[in-house]
Amino acid sequence: MSKILYSRAQAGFEFIALVGFMFMIFVVFLGIINQRTVEFQEEKNQQSLKDLGDVIKKEIDLATKAEPGYSRLFNLPPTINSKNYNATIQKGGLVTNIVLTFYGFSSQFAYVVKVPHGVFAQGIGQGDNLIEKNESLIVLNKAEIDQQLALLQEDTISTKKEEITERGPQQQEKQEIIDPFADDVAYFKFNEQSGDTPDTTVRDYTPNNHQGFTQTGLPKVEFVQGLEGNALKLDGRDDSIKVENSQKLNFAGGDFTIMGWIKTDIANSVILSKDSYAAEEGWGVSLKNEKLSYNIYGDAGTNIDIDDIGAKIISIGNWHHIAVVHEADKYKFYVDGALNSERPNTAFGTANSFNLRIGYKNKDYVQGTDVVNNQFVEKYIAGAFSGQIDELKIYSKALSIADVQAEYDELKAQAQGLAPSIGTLVKIAAEVKISDIVKIVGGS
Repeated sequence: MSKILYSRAQAGFEFIALVGFMFMIFVVFLGIINQRTVEFQEEKNQQSLKDLGDVIKKEIDLATKAEPGYSRLFNLPPTINSKNYNATIQKGGLVTNIVLTFYGFSSQFAYVVKVPHGVFAQGIGQGDNLIEKNESLIVLNKAEIDQQLALLQEDTISTKKEEITERGPQQQEKQEIIDPFADDVAYFKFNEQSGDTPDTTVRDYTPNNHQGFTQTGLPKVEFVQGLEGNALKLDGRDDSIKVENSQKLNFAGGDFTIMGWIKTDIANSVILSKDSYAAEEGWGVSLKNEKLSYNIYGDAGTNIDIDDIGAKIISIGNWHHIAVVHEADKYKFYVDGALNSERPNTAFGTANSFNLRIGYKNKDYVQGTDVVNNQFVEKYIAGAFSGQIDELKIYSKALSIADVQAEYDELKAQAQGLAPSIGTLVKIAAEVKISDIVKIVGGS
């Protein structure tokens, strides 16, 4: 009898243990399913956020390729997969980012879309958004800009009234509305097409109307596939682009930055110049033995080359991002987004009234019939740029390291032969501020 009871008790314990074991397996299995469901939902939400960023980027691309006068409404949904999200504009230095922030069940993440240079994004949000293109730039939600300018003007008028009351009408001060493109002197995308006539016009994408022209009577320049759209292709003989002088191109000893992408076929050449050998004035940016060189005239026509002494070279046949920054006390040379070297400023002036020429020295370098001038013909024609130039930008200020890095990051994937990135997805902690997200992804 006791053996039977023992056997039954043992069987009961074994059954309970089996049920407990199966329950544990069920709990683990349920946990795995639940975890996978959460991960799947998070992946779905992340993809939906990326898709929304892709929509915004495509709208900007459409406007970029459209003719002036283009306008279009596009709609952002009120929620993503029935969950809340925010769309905001974050600005830092030269970089503007559209930040889409999603609030999920267990985590918060953001998708950062870099806004290309030449696009003025003032606001964005759920619902209708208006993107427009005028002669000089693309504007996202211009109505918000107009509203802010109107408010600023009202504040200015109010301030003036207060000053007139308190200090008298002769002591009022003028407040100016800040121009968001005040430091943009010229921006050449080189997205033109190789035409049938030599008189090609190269568009300046700033409001300054610094259009470039090829010279009548010389062979046509070419436009080939570049990093983003087309690029300017020069043959190293007599191709160049001329930009007429203007007050904004005359820096008069002030700070400025020359920046762009080049793919050179030779180790020594002229990238651009604003100088004159005959007048012994001006400045230029060249390549010397696969390094950047800043050429400047000083007192009594003294011509010196301030060479980049950094380790990184501008290798032949590869795309490189370059920047030369002219500051009051130094010159800075950047290659591929990184500071390559600094040189002390010679205190030579940069004020001049000469035209800007891309890929060549100014015309008076190669004119003349005597032996001396013929020697200059040989020297400077040999120095004409051979290769491709893209996204050339000129600023009337000294850009920071962060600014140059951000410009390089924008097209470095294309330069390396990779697919361009629409944006950057980042998982963020709940306590992180939206304004700090672009710092996490290196956007400012």
